[in-house]
Amino acid sequence: MPNHQKIIKNHLEMVVKGYSNSLILLSKAGLGKTTLLMNTMKELKLEKDINYIYCNNYITPLQLFRILQDVNVLQEPNILILDDVEMILKDKMILGLFKGALWEAGGKRIVNYNSSTPRIKDTQIDDFKGKIIFLLNEFLPDNELIKALKDRGLYYELKMNNEEILEFMKKEIIPKEFNGMSLQQRQKVFNYVKEKVYESNYKNLSYRTLIKSFQMYLCNPNHWKSLVDVLINS
Repeated sequence: MPNHQKIIKNHLEMVVKGYSNSLILLSKAGLGKTTLLMNTMKELKLEKDINYIYCNNYITPLQLFRILQDVNVLQEPNILILDDVEMILKDKMILGLFKGALWEAGGKRIVNYNSSTPRIKDTQIDDFKGKIIFLLNEFLPDNELIKALKDRGLYYELKMNNEEILEFMKKEIIPKEFNGMSLQQRQKVFNYVKEKVYESNYKNLSYRTLIKSFQMYLCNPNHWKSLVDVLINS
């Protein structure tokens, strides 16, 4: 069984030390890649808004340019983490900004924001020093930037079998408080989910399966097992 935390840490350390300007972490939704990455950032003593900026919302080209400006003045290693950003990777202007930020020209990474709005000043980053981490749920095989990033930068696909996902639930989800449920209740729900997953060889397991099961328990404590059965057998 691969140690995903260790592998992600090794990849992140290469970015931190400047061996690569980019890293793609790919997995289907609900496998905890964001949690694994953030745990590794803490392990490396990197702090949000000091060493890195985290974004998981839709970003316009202008917003991205301004974020890149902010990343450039962070303390090293100047990291931008972009989570679940497949949609913006279809925008040609955004792709141009990423290319400027990650590909060198004359020994520098120069980022230009071309705008027809005269009020916008400082439309060029003369030498971008940052690194960018992409957390993706799908690879987008027709996207030339993603293919180039995979070729030029670091890439890791997080694949987890049911045993690994259940172990992740046990370590990362059960110990954490959830809407007033006791630890004993969370453990009971987990044990039932685990039993049903092995019985049915459930193919779509993710950590969200357990979260939904918690919600079913809270909503209907007398019949939650039948709801979980429907969830896992659907």
